[in-house]
Amino acid sequence: EAKDIFGKVRGKEHPDYAACLNGLAPLYMAMGNYEKAEPLYLEAKAIREKVQGKDHSDYAEILNNLASLYRTMGNYEKAEPLHLEAKAIKEKILGKEHPSYALSLNNLAILYRAMGSYDKAESLYLEAISIKEKTQGKEHPGYALSLNNLAILYWTMGNYEKAEPLYLEALAIREKKLGAAHPEYASSLNNLALLYLDMGSFEKVEPLYLQAKAIREKALGVAHPDYAESLNNLALFYNATGNYEKAESLYEECSQTNQLLLEKAIRHLSERELGNYLNKFSESQDQALSFVQLSASKKGTATCFDNALFYKGFLLQTAGQIKRMALSDPASAENFNLLRSYERRLAAQYAQPIADRDSITVADLEAKANDLEKDLARTVAGFGQALRQVKWQAVQAALRPGEAAVEFINYRYYQKKQIDSTLYAALLLLPGTDVPKFIPLFEEKQLNALLKTEGRPQPAFYNELYAADKTGSQLYDLIWKPVVAALPEGATVYASPSGLLHRLNLGAIPTPDGKT
Repeated sequence: EAKDIFGKVRGKEHPDYAACLNGLAPLYMAMGNYEKAEPLYLEAKAIREKVQGKDHSDYAEILNNLASLYRTMGNYEKAEPLHLEAKAIKEKILGKEHPSYALSLNNLAILYRAMGSYDKAESLYLEAISIKEKTQGKEHPGYALSLNNLAILYWTMGNYEKAEPLYLEALAIREKKLGAAHPEYASSLNNLALLYLDMGSFEKVEPLYLQAKAIREKALGVAHPDYAESLNNLALFYNATGNYEKAESLYEECSQTNQLLLEKAIRHLSERELGNYLNKFSESQDQALSFVQLSASKKGTATCFDNALFYKGFLLQTAGQIKRMALSDPASAENFNLLRSYERRLAAQYAQPIADRDSITVADLEAKANDLEKDLARTVAGFGQALRQVKWQAVQAALRPGEAAVEFINYRYYQKKQIDSTLYAALLLLPGTDVPKFIPLFEEKQLNALLKTEGRPQPAFYNELYAADKTGSQLYDLIWKPVVAALPEGATVYASPSGLLHRLNLGAIPTPDGKT
């Protein structure tokens, strides 16, 4: 609205109009609407170039913002010249010893790190550190941040000897200036633990992870992504060192925390935002499944079955279903949009340390959001039911004798860290059993070799794919043979596919007795 007013009153070539474009574009970028953000940035860039000239800090700012958008989109070729131009402008108008110039160096280094140009990134980070040392001093949190960025680069490069002293120096600065109860201090502990894990210094890892977890629990609360990260990292460490009992309870708590975070997020994030948010949590599920494969944990298998139900059902279907139902009439739509507004504001509060949150605002927003959700559950048919979570016990209760439920799952395999292998397994649920059963199946590359074809698949390919004397028997051996071995004879199977299995008709795969 402000943009339209400035456009009419001051014209579409006025700096105030460009400022509105530059304010609206980052909002769309944060929402994941990149296609709306880009033209706004480009229009603001053209205005500032024409009205203020190329040697102006405002023009450099818009170049940097546009470059950050392209970097986020993975369009590195477009991002690099913009970052370079912004850097050159700041060097010309501010000089090489200005914090704003150091920020340009840092942004360009982040891009080069993402591109794998580690040598270029290193020299930029080193220059930025030198500037911050001169302008801010060696005890400034901004200097610590630059040290941390360079340490992450060295860690990524596998140069652990260079990374360790930088992490330790950043940790000491943050402890002195921010205190040992600050979330940034916890982040330094976490980074150092990740480094020691890769170095094989296991005796140093556990106390650092435990301290980071305790700080995050106190400073951020248990319903915070950073606390979930601490749970996950600690579980991965115990899994890698064979302490399965400790890993089991952490994976269970981490799964519950992740589901709680996603349930909250689904009410205020766009579908694209939710997809990006989900990537982080799918890693956690991959690690939990890898743990179950290694440990044969019964409790872990049950947790993974619940996770599969949540990710496949709640996130893929419920998100859209809730929105469709809520927007079905004007009054409900108004309440739903108001609920999203409250949840967004709550998310911003929850993202801050507990000490920095406005407790009165949080209590007020929570009460309003709760009332609105109750109202929607009462007035919109199916809204409350859509929010209800299904657990494995509910699925088991719905199974009759002679029936089985199979959740197929695919996951990247972790031991100490992720390895380049995607595995498939089946989580089998039968009536009367105490927990679901974990059945390892195959590597994705085995199935991919059977499905891969040149160009557009022809009918002959599909005939071969499901033929018992061709590919069909291999499909049976990979997918069904291990599952059938654990089924009662003649069982009726309800199966939920995953990954490449969505490309197959599971019921058309031939069986050894000549049927399908």
